[in-house]
Amino acid sequence: MTIRNRLILSNILMIGIPLLLAALFAAATYHAYGPRYLRPVLEMYDAEEGVYSVQNILYSYRDELARIDVKPPEDGGDDDLKDRVKEAVRSFPELPRMERELAGMGYRFQITVEGEAAWHNLTGEERRYFFKNFNNPFDGRGSLTMGDGRGSVVSNGFKIGGKDCAISAIHLKEGLKEGLKGEEGTAGPRVRSYFERYIVTLGAAFLAFILVTVIATDLVLSGRVSRMILRPLGILNEGTRRIAGGDLDFRLDYEREDEFGAVCREFEAMRARLKASVEERLRYEAYRKDLIVGVSHDLRTPLTSIKGYAEGLRDGIAETEERRQRYCAAIHRRALDMEALVDSLSVLARLEDGRFHYRPERVDVGAWLRQVVQEYRAMEGRLRLSIEDRCPGAVAELDLQEMRRVLVNLFENSARHGGAGNVRVLCRRGDGRIEISVSDDGPGVPEEDLPRLFESFYRADRSRTSPGSGLGLAIARQIVEGHGGTIRAYNDGGLTVVIDLPEADDRLGQ
Repeated sequence: MTIRNRLILSNILMIGIPLLLAALFAAATYHAYGPRYLRPVLEMYDAEEGVYSVQNILYSYRDELARIDVKPPEDGGDDDLKDRVKEAVRSFPELPRMERELAGMGYRFQITVEGEAAWHNLTGEERRYFFKNFNNPFDGRGSLTMGDGRGSVVSNGFKIGGKDCAISAIHLKEGLKEGLKGEEGTAGPRVRSYFERYIVTLGAAFLAFILVTVIATDLVLSGRVSRMILRPLGILNEGTRRIAGGDLDFRLDYEREDEFGAVCREFEAMRARLKASVEERLRYEAYRKDLIVGVSHDLRTPLTSIKGYAEGLRDGIAETEERRQRYCAAIHRRALDMEALVDSLSVLARLEDGRFHYRPERVDVGAWLRQVVQEYRAMEGRLRLSIEDRCPGAVAELDLQEMRRVLVNLFENSARHGGAGNVRVLCRRGDGRIEISVSDDGPGVPEEDLPRLFESFYRADRSRTSPGSGLGLAIARQIVEGHGGTIRAYNDGGLTVVIDLPEADDRLGQ
């Protein structure tokens, strides 16, 4: 069963079950108390040939007749006014309906004006009986209800245009069957009381109206509610189908601020996270492929060299001791290059592991930089390093061993690719940040290569014959970002690499 049909059924049951219980309660109440309280009222309407029901009918039509507006003639006398009232009575549009209602209860009636009949459908026997036994019940004086063993009469007086009028209904027992027989002499329909004709009928009509209204309202509201439910469900179903098909580039179009809106927003957030995850996985796959290619290339070069020198030693190509020593030294250098590559890979894998923890220390950045430059000068003489400290007293929290690795990698990169070997280190501060730049005097890097300079195994040298593993700048980026900083590069008479780090909250000694 669909949700819409379930809603319609549940709403109908919500109304139908209480109504059914109410009907059962009413039936039980009538069974228990009806004979004592309700039945006498019904019998009252049926007693004495239904005179109480006829009274109610006459009261309603009497009020309508009394509202007829008849103005006296300007030049005529009292007889002219009476004739006008009679004509107004004969023109009363409700006469046929009143005749049908009273005939259905076995009555005929007459309307009189000043004691004279203006309209009637009485038989001669009915008129003679009532004039003989009850004088004139049509004189228009007040109301009259009377009966004996033969029949009953109900009369109500009123005024039209100041004239006394009366509407009188008459019933004879011996004439009842004749009055209700059809043309062939068969008995007519059962006479229904006023209570049956109006109270019960109106009650049944009201109940039917309530039921029809409830069902119609239920259909309309259920349709609206079902659309409110089925539309977002359809959107979610379409989104699920597209995700299952691998399409993550759509967006759920549902902006209502309701429970389904919250579900759709969560679904959209899930889709966005899934898309980011897939893109990250694709990037990782591409990175892994580049890593394998890079490692293969960088291992192949020294292995080929080692293989060649070893074969030269084995085949006796190195005939002299000096040449053998040179071959052995070359093999040793290539082995060291391979060892450096393996160490770099180990460091990069360790840094890319989200579980790696740095051990930061609060240091004066300017003093620490001067110390690193002096140590490198003492170990390596290939570069002419200079330092400019524009951040006196600036403090940062650094893992000294890892950050020293960053600077050494930058120095080594400048030594391999720089020009005359002049490298300038600059430290400055501003807006809660500390900026360290390392600039060389080399040819720089092509502009299209700058965005990928810090990727693993990426070299601006397309031939990949330049020395180095291609991991130094990638390791530098990992370490700097692990300290909450950023690293970038640009050309300015050579290559300049800029490290931006957050400054600590206060200075040393405070």
